[in-house]
Amino acid sequence: MKRKFLVKTLALSICVLFIGISVTSALGISNLFDDTTPPVTTISFDPAEPNGCNGWYISNVTITLNATDDISGVNVTYYRINETDWNEYISPFIISEDGKNILIEFYSIDNAGNIETVKSSTLDIDKTPTEGKIVWKIRKIGCWKWEITFCVNISNETSGIERIEFYLNGVLQETVTGPGPTYCWTFIIYLRPPKIEFKIVVYDIECNNATFIFNESDFHSRPRINSITLYSKNFWLKRFFDRFLLLQNFLNVLRCYN
Repeated sequence: MKRKFLVKTLALSICVLFIGISVTSALGISNLFDDTTPPVTTISFDPAEPNGCNGWYISNVTITLNATDDISGVNVTYYRINETDWNEYISPFIISEDGKNILIEFYSIDNAGNIETVKSSTLDIDKTPTEGKIVWKIRKIGCWKWEITFCVNISNETSGIERIEFYLNGVLQETVTGPGPTYCWTFIIYLRPPKIEFKIVVYDIECNNATFIFNESDFHSRPRINSITLYSKNFWLKRFFDRFLLLQNFLNVLRCYN
């Protein structure tokens, strides 16, 4: 009796197992133990492409991680930045710090316990405008002839400087490159024109550019004072010529032909 019961029970179990396997296969349902493939995680940026030059971002960047697993499903996704502590990924996050080769690492684990190999991606961010100090030196080197030297001291610790362009009245005069941080340009002007505008444009690697403009009012007094000292060291005479520029220029002409 017991033997017949055991045989019937075994036969019923085999039938149930067979039916279960058939239904599972028909519905495309897999057992967790059948999942030996880790999930796949991808990363995307917003903006999708660098919005500066030479692969640099000049704004905050939003990071989105997307994990998929076709069998057991994704359980959790982790990420970290520049080898800091791992964080559980819940929603897109923002990177706002300036930096070169900012490292983002990430991976996922599925419901079967399969762990994805750690993936990584890098990006460059420089949102800080280029800052610098400009000094100039004016030297009278002859009759109606002045030498002007500009020196630009620029610092950009993140991306670096690509080039400096010097313009006179809107016309490019010279382009200076090099490691810096000081870039100089010397220019000679004759018969000082009525309008002088110097423009200096600083181009850093990510195109976060800076422009500096100087016009004749910035240089008006210095050459005049220098030429006055050629005639006298008398304070009142200097002030007299300073008030009467045409008279000073007339004396300059006489001096040139003497």
